[in-house]
Amino acid sequence: YETRETWQGWNVVPEQAVPDPQERAAIVARFDQMWAEFNRGSLAVSEIDRGFRAPALRQIREHPANTLAAWIDGAQRLWYQHYIVMYRDPEASGLYVLLYFALAIYAAVRAAGSERRMMAPIGLLALYLTVIFLPLHDEARYSVIAIPGLIAVAGVGLARLVKADEWALRVSRPTAAV
Repeated sequence: YETRETWQGWNVVPEQAVPDPQERAAIVARFDQMWAEFNRGSLAVSEIDRGFRAPALRQIREHPANTLAAWIDGAQRLWYQHYIVMYRDPEASGLYVLLYFALAIYAAVRAAGSERRMMAPIGLLALYLTVIFLPLHDEARYSVIAIPGLIAVAGVGLARLVKADEWALRVSRPTAAV
């Protein structure tokens, strides 16, 4: 139920997401019950959580376009874009992550085949995390595992971008015989 447009706080099911007042009240009651069991440390939270499955699957079947749009919007939130302000301290700007992605893509494009194979696991991890979290609740903290690798490959891209002319000169410059 969480989107930028519908977020009103934890345990709030907005009218836009669930128009039927009885169904909305039942979902809120289930949320309250789940959090109570969660705070107690009870395993009953698993059974309560399973009760969300049927309504969620029905919502997906009845509104596939809305579901896909929510998933794509969530992928942006996974990588720090268009986040929902849920916490006191705001997250860093998503522009940093966009810069990392741009430099990593530049590094991959400029890389030789063997270098590209070395970078592939980082790209696959980022793709895997994005695809896995599409249908789930996602927050930027879930992509943290891929950020160090992304920054490392972005560093290679930045080095190639900054020193591209210098490297070209070194390669083409004849060396004196010793």
